[in-house]
Amino acid sequence: MSSILSNSSLEILNWMLHAKYVRREYDQCKKLAEQELTRTNGYNEYANFILGSINLENGEIQKALKYFEKCHLLNPQNVENVKRMGRCLFLLGRYQLALETFFKAEKLAETPDWNIYYHLGICWIKCKDEEKAKEYLKRAVELSRNEQSFCELAKLYENQKDFANAISVYEAAIRFYPTNTELSINLGLIFMKLIEYKKAFNLLGTAIAHDPANPDALFTFAAEIQRHGEYDVAVIKYKIAAQKLPECPEMWNNIGMCFFGKRKYVAAITCLKRSYYLNPTKWLTCYNLGLLHLNTRQYASAAIYLSTAIKLNSQHAQTFTLLAHVRIAQERIPTVDFRSKKLLLRMSFLLEIFMSCILHNQNAVNTK
Repeated sequence: MSSILSNSSLEILNWMLHAKYVRREYDQCKKLAEQELTRTNGYNEYANFILGSINLENGEIQKALKYFEKCHLLNPQNVENVKRMGRCLFLLGRYQLALETFFKAEKLAETPDWNIYYHLGICWIKCKDEEKAKEYLKRAVELSRNEQSFCELAKLYENQKDFANAISVYEAAIRFYPTNTELSINLGLIFMKLIEYKKAFNLLGTAIAHDPANPDALFTFAAEIQRHGEYDVAVIKYKIAAQKLPECPEMWNNIGMCFFGKRKYVAAITCLKRSYYLNPTKWLTCYNLGLLHLNTRQYASAAIYLSTAIKLNSQHAQTFTLLAHVRIAQERIPTVDFRSKKLLLRMSFLLEIFMSCILHNQNAVNTK
């Protein structure tokens, strides 16, 4: 009888803790939980659990882990405490320990739990065992048609270049979650990789219909419109997406190339240089800047950007071709008869550059 009274006195204010937590009154909730721990000498399991949950949501993972460990000591059979411990370990990057913790949770669970299998799957991904990851993610999908499980399983297939299975997983997920824009965008991107542009376009249009301000959907949709040469429409879409992705280098690169397509060279250079400023290691931006400067006859600048593009990606032969044109233009050799020695010199210079291209490609292959 005394133990029952003891337990009831420990839990007397748990209802208030729960009410404040679900109302997201975290400051008051933390204060009350700390008072409860002081009153009960740290034996209130729910107060520890609430403090752990609040710290987890606030990103204080190490503190959260300590509270969940206390919960586990107070009640070793509570599977929820073990799951939270595993989640904290995963977020701390301690994947092997997280695996062991979720295996322990699996043994404690009275019925199969999709959440445990989902976390085991993503832990195995981090531990570089994709086959085991696939096995557990499939179990998670079978137990609960959860969109997280669908996404991770499809991404796993995509990373393995198994596009057929990735497409089937995404299509199954979209049947259960037709308004989820992330699923539609990811499937659309796969179809773009497979050069099935019509299917990709339809999926991206569906994503935008459900969420007109989704920046990822707008960006991908605009890129597809740009590919068809409709630069004005593409720029409008990019401008809407740029409100939420103002520092996306790919966005500014694409906007710059839209202006280039419209022959608005000053605007194009401005956008491309902003993309270059945001990420100077993007070889494609350097290539586009070189192409643009070559088109505007700024040969010195073109040579600098094209040389940088080659250093960043030595496997793109067209960059070497453009650089060859720049070098010829810089020498200012006039067009002459084909039998001319000057033309032979130009051809030998081109040959020298293309030979260096071949050598670069060979070196790249050998270093893999």
